Amino acid sequence: MARLILREYGITYDDIREQFISIPEATAAMKDGNIDVGIATLGTPAPTLMDLTHYKKIRFLDIETDMADRINKKFPAYFPRTIPAGTYTGMTKPHHTLAWMGLFIVHKDFPGELAYDILKAVFDHKPELDAIHVQFKKILLENANKGMSVPLHPGAIRFFKEKGLIK
Repeated sequence: MARLILREYGITYDDIREQFISIPEATAAMKDGNIDVGIATLGTPAPTLMDLTHYKKIRFLDIETDMADRINKKFPAYFPRTIPAGTYTGMTKPHHTLAWMGLFIVHKDFPGELAYDILKAVFDHKPELDAIHVQFKKILLENANKGMSVPLHPGAIRFFKEKGLIK
């Protein structure tokens, strides 16, 4: 995702000194002043960013609406999202960024019954998932097959047909 977004802004990895480190490592490096910028794909609110903003004043860089729309047209799995002001310490205004669709991806030869059972289990146990992270509450059956950037598996097609979401 980082490479795609930077490219849309005309920046390549040749233009920066990129490091491929984990989000906790990036948080520690920002706290220590060892890196200036981090790009992360995290559910909001992200505990690591909550921790970072308690120790260091940071600035969230917005992705402008026209750029977010352009990226979404090229890569439908990424779509515009606004993180509300106050989500993190010192965040005084809404942050315009991109969100992404979390996908279950299986090989085309994956057993159809098992693919179906996985989706059924997810939606039969939504309250349990919702308790894990606040963002799970935004995963709704009505929009579960929207923004797909890969073809649906036959097991998923069967599940969504039974739920009346596709014909």
